[in-house]
Amino acid sequence: MSGADVLLLGGAQRVRTRVRGFAPWTPRGATLELLEQVRGVLGEYEDYLSLTIRQIFYRLVGAHDYEKTERAYGRLCEHLNRARRARIIPMDVIRDDGGVISEPHYWEGTEHFLRTIHAMAKNFKLDHSAGQKSRQVVICEAAGMVPQLERVAHPLGAVVMSGGGFDSLTDKYNFAAQLDDRPTDVFDLGDHDPSGSPYRPPCARPRHGPGAARAQTPGRSAAHQRMTGFTAVGDGKQKESRSNEAVIEIRICVVSR
Repeated sequence: MSGADVLLLGGAQRVRTRVRGFAPWTPRGATLELLEQVRGVLGEYEDYLSLTIRQIFYRLVGAHDYEKTERAYGRLCEHLNRARRARIIPMDVIRDDGGVISEPHYWEGTEHFLRTIHAMAKNFKLDHSAGQKSRQVVICEAAGMVPQLERVAHPLGAVVMSGGGFDSLTDKYNFAAQLDDRPTDVFDLGDHDPSGSPYRPPCARPRHGPGAARAQTPGRSAAHQRMTGFTAVGDGKQKESRSNEAVIEIRICVVSR
């Protein structure tokens, strides 16, 4: 048996599948032009790498009139899959947030342990919100935005979390469980369109209009909220945005136990 021969369970036969491993590829025409546009996006956001393919997709829609459909997004995913396998696009500039890798924790020796402790000491920080009248939380709809937002929020002591319209019940509970006796200022970033406007932060479902809101969180008494303001960046038009102009709404509220 040669090194390339592999016995499959049950006598299954190997069939031709998608490209695996690194493989040469020569894109042409519209595909080559698309990859050049992707390189432009990666260069534009060099300080914020790595990006998700979804983030690249939306930038292509906004800057290069790329088709805003799931079919076009799937086509982009396939092209970038081939481009990365062909080493046309570096692997480390694109991240895939879906997978989870769990590795055991261990030390190579005492020197490794001491180097780690020294590195931790250099990065020692106290909780910036300790002793403050309130704590700050930034919520975005897409998990892919968390790495970018934390660069701004963490130095200010703010927590960043994701939670779209169908966010996790577990995340809702954990968020409420971390509330202390101080009010929590929640900065909720989301699309300013019909599909985004009904959304509220994970612990909020207003019942009495923007002036007062009440929500029930499992394991906690009712949480009270006071909507303090709305700020829209863009033209503020209430329409489902299918154009290249993105409108972002920042919803601000104060949450207390």
